[in-house]
Amino acid sequence: LAAVLNEYAVCDTIKHFKENSSYPISYQDPQGTLDSVSLMVGYKNLFYWMNDYPEKIDHLFKVVNEALIEWVKLQKSYSGDELDHCAGGINVPLPDGQGVWWADDDSVILSPEMYKRFVVPHYSSLFGSFGSGMLHWCGNANHQLENILGIEEITSVHNYILGNVDDAAVV
Repeated sequence: LAAVLNEYAVCDTIKHFKENSSYPISYQDPQGTLDSVSLMVGYKNLFYWMNDYPEKIDHLFKVVNEALIEWVKLQKSYSGDELDHCAGGINVPLPDGQGVWWADDDSVILSPEMYKRFVVPHYSSLFGSFGSGMLHWCGNANHQLENILGIEEITSVHNYILGNVDDAAVV
């Protein structure tokens, strides 16, 4: 029930601002598949289950990935945005053709091997459903850069370092 009420609240808010403002309207803070799954099941369960039940975690990632795509498509239907257009995210306007941004903050705590195994296979469709897009994370995910650079549908990144600026990656 809470999810349905949230849907109406978010979509009604988008509709209100679309009708009463000239400001660009974006969609709700989009946590990516990894962040969404970890919020649903908790870190401890997720990490154990990745090892103990990898096929079930793959299925969960697939279901959540598809739900996230449909959720943003629904919000864009209210804002009037084309799928490959995004009003921006994290105060960064996105160029034409980049229709989405996703937060991937939990990339900082996952090993590159686990990220490649469970996350990368889903991100092509997560970003590709909107043309391409921007991946955001807070913290240091330098250990994921090879994985992230291998996903063609991610065409830009945004990072809040949250620490020593010398640890920042240059992409």
